Amino acid sequence: LDEFGAYPAVIQRELDRYLPFLATTRILIAAVRAGAKFCATNPDLRLPKETGFFPGNGSFVRIVQECTGIDPEVFGKPEATMLTLAAQAQDMSDTVMVGDQIATDIAAGKAAGMRTALVLTGVDSVHSALALPPSQQPDVITASIATVRATVEDIPAVRCDGETAVCGEARVHVEDNRIVHSGPNAHATAAALALSAHLDRPLDAGTLPERFA
Repeated sequence: LDEFGAYPAVIQRELDRYLPFLATTRILIAAVRAGAKFCATNPDLRLPKETGFFPGNGSFVRIVQECTGIDPEVFGKPEATMLTLAAQAQDMSDTVMVGDQIATDIAAGKAAGMRTALVLTGVDSVHSALALPPSQQPDVITASIATVRATVEDIPAVRCDGETAVCGEARVHVEDNRIVHSGPNAHATAAALALSAHLDRPLDAGTLPERFA
């Protein structure tokens, strides 16, 4: 692009594992400085892999932001547009948005009016979910993508009474402003989410594990 002295009118930043990072980032920065419209598919900073976290699309977006002083237009998650269009295209009326990051995946699902499921194989955990206001929490928390359907369809109904909630064989209650639980972790987590909504406040996860299998 430098050779011809011309830049594209629009720059879209999305994750690509194959394009050379330094070369493409320099082109992006130069193009945005020259007036190209700066768009991004999502602002995820971290990408979970088997060996740990690696930079997500948002990490590269942040570099361009810092170097140009220009914020991108984000049209993917956490915005609802892409999810809504996908659901409409497939004529889906009962949709669950599944993801590992509350700030983007779960937020997008909520913005699109979908049920949301947080999987514990990535960025967020039971503890980080319960620490948020109930309006930002996922509807369900499940171990992995393999257990989403069972969690959404089969978790027993939760009964809340004061600062106590019961789900199947699990029981949670608030003690010294912390959750104390007994019974299976998956059911106890469901009870804790319901109790947080019932009390309309974030909760310290207390004895609940950050993640469960």
